Amino acid sequence: MPRWGYCFFFAILLVCSCVRPTSEELYQSSDKRDAGGAYSFSFDMSDTLSYDVTMYTIMDCSDYRFSKFKGMQIRLEWHSPMDSLIERQVWLDGGNVIERSFYSKRFSLPLAQGVTPYVPGMWTLRVTPPPKAVSHYRMSGLGVRVSQK
Repeated sequence: MPRWGYCFFFAILLVCSCVRPTSEELYQSSDKRDAGGAYSFSFDMSDTLSYDVTMYTIMDCSDYRFSKFKGMQIRLEWHSPMDSLIERQVWLDGGNVIERSFYSKRFSLPLAQGVTPYVPGMWTLRVTPPPKAVSHYRMSGLGVRVSQK
């Protein structure tokens, strides 16, 4: 291969290695909640692409305790780079379980699909589950995955 071919090949590798990842995933343990019981996550949504946002959590409780679980309402607060606030409530129930054993249940809940931020930049998502549910069902933490489409 000619010398310019090697240079071109390495230039392509360099450009590809600088590409931002297509998804970002953050997790916080339950002891990292703020005084109001909220988990807080910040995401760079500077691109004008659309995004999928998924929440996941684990409950470390027995099947016996989980049998009484009817679901829980979770409060979401999206804070834009311009400090505007978008509030929403979502429902997490047994239908969101993606993996289970006798002592542990793993949940996944789509929060938004194909959403395009109206203001590009750093967005903050605050997720507040009911405090009783966190302790009673032993939520070990909560995570959020943001993927570019």
